[in-house]
Amino acid sequence: NLARFKKISPQNPEEEEANEAFENFEPEDKAKWDFDAITDKVFASQRSRRVVWDALKEGEFTSWDFDPVDDGRKKYIRSYMDLDDLERRARFPFVDANGYESKAVSTTRS
Repeated sequence: NLARFKKISPQNPEEEEANEAFENFEPEDKAKWDFDAITDKVFASQRSRRVVWDALKEGEFTSWDFDPVDDGRKKYIRSYMDLDDLERRARFPFVDANGYESKAVSTTRS
């Protein structure tokens, strides 16, 4: 806590050095930054986020780290058909039952 650090007198050489660096930096930081404006922006941002949070709490809650439901039926190979048929249907360009290229899209594709 820098405010507390400034009020305490240095106890050892390292603290004296740190206090000296702090005192040398203080005029530079006041010239560089407008602390009142920064504080006002922080408070305005916090108020804005509170308003948004109140609005987000209305209705059905969806967490920020939403993970859509994963439907494994569409993701993994199921054994409801012959593997050769499945591989033929998954191939591009499409092939017919004899392995010849087909210009038409198979109607059995899902």
